[in-house]
Amino acid sequence: MKLSSTLLLVSFVFAGAVAGAAEVKPLPKKPVPIPTILVGVAKPLSFDLMGPFVNLPDGRVLAIEGNSSRTSSDDGKTWSDPVSLFSEDAKLEVRPERALTVAADGSIVLVFIDNLDRLWRWASGDVKVLQQNTLNVWAVRSRDGGKTWTDLQMIQPGYCGAIRDMIVTNEGQIIVTSQILLPAVSRHATITHTSRDDGKTWQASNVLDVWDTAGDHAGGFEPTLIQQNDGRLRMLIRTAHQFFWEAWSTDGLSWTGLAPSTIESAHAPGLVKRLASGRQVLIWNAVFGKRTMLHIAISDDDGKTWSKPSEIARGGRISYPYLLERRPGELWVTTMQGALRAKVMEADLIRP
Repeated sequence: MKLSSTLLLVSFVFAGAVAGAAEVKPLPKKPVPIPTILVGVAKPLSFDLMGPFVNLPDGRVLAIEGNSSRTSSDDGKTWSDPVSLFSEDAKLEVRPERALTVAADGSIVLVFIDNLDRLWRWASGDVKVLQQNTLNVWAVRSRDGGKTWTDLQMIQPGYCGAIRDMIVTNEGQIIVTSQILLPAVSRHATITHTSRDDGKTWQASNVLDVWDTAGDHAGGFEPTLIQQNDGRLRMLIRTAHQFFWEAWSTDGLSWTGLAPSTIESAHAPGLVKRLASGRQVLIWNAVFGKRTMLHIAISDDDGKTWSKPSEIARGGRISYPYLLERRPGELWVTTMQGALRAKVMEADLIRP
């Protein structure tokens, strides 16, 4: 009897344990990231640093990494020790969305948004809440090839979701694209900032508001821009309307002609640049609603028409491109989303 009682007790405990175990739910599996795959004419770069990059007059290339700059004299095989962009007392943190250029006087100019002051709360229609959002825009520059950085200044207070592009015009003006939040209509809008003194001071343009319903990703924002052969400036603006919208300016301060372009795009930013050959090149997500494919196209008629988009990479999400023409015809393409690090040759894009 004693043995039977013991067996009965053991059986009861075992059964209870099994029943209890059956009630334990397994932890949900994290989705396996879809890797970025190079397609077509794209070849891998030999380093992991992300753009934007700039070519320096002495042949080096300069990159931004965190709160520092680094240079390479061997096409990215090796990089210099990091140089701080500002002192720790500044209490700033450079986000990956930024723009970089070399001014007419040789100064390197960086425009970025500060991650440490980020405040984001979305409440559609609640002006008081939306007015409190902040992600300030800053600028800093180097006049000695990246050895030291000076003239740190805030050029746009308030909320800017991303800094995407900056150019130096034929007249020597620096123009950087930016965006603002419009609390009254609960959407984003586009502006630019212009410097006529190589990045020392800045002036804001008029506001470009693409009509849209309210939403935390509604409106027109994250634009790219280029100077046309006739001197006018053309801007291509991200929207949710299946096409980039465009606007035009002669000075970067007054923009007009806001309207849909003929360039189909996903709800993601693109990047347009002029190559040494005189052609324009556009890198973007060319299929509406999909960021899983990145495309490139060229124009021989100053952006009036474009070649058929060529896919250069695919992945889970691959967008926010940066482009450097390292030397004539050699294009370095990197992305913030998808971690693309690729090289594309212009000659491969113009072959029949």
